[in-house]
Amino acid sequence: MVSVFHTLPSAMVMLTAKILQMRQTV
Repeated sequence: MVSVFHTLPSAMVMLTAKILQMRQTV
């Protein structure tokens, strides 16, 4: 359970960072 709770936020942060990078590049 702890693993899932830790993985979810991590994935969201990675996704947000990717979107921000893509937006900055464009």
